[in-house]
Amino acid sequence: MQLLSSALKAMDSLREQAKGSKDYTLKENISNLYDTLLDMKAAVLRVEEENAELRARIRELEESPQSDPCPRCRSLVGSLRRVNRTRCLVRWD
Repeated sequence: MQLLSSALKAMDSLREQAKGSKDYTLKENISNLYDTLLDMKAAVLRVEEENAELRARIRELEESPQSDPCPRCRSLVGSLRRVNRTRCLVRWD
């Protein structure tokens, strides 16, 4: 995220410098690049949020009491914990 923030600061500086330019192609390219960086920043934020949710879910599953594996998972080797009626969390010991 810090890398994107640094890139956005550099783009702001470049955009300020280009304001005095009469090269409209340059201005358009800078604008397109700036838009792309903002889209990337939004995507990074979404991924970080999803990652935090998944980490919380993993902690929740790890702390849940252990029970028998579901019938579909009985044939797997390893320690299984029941997550719900249709899914099991596989823990290989």
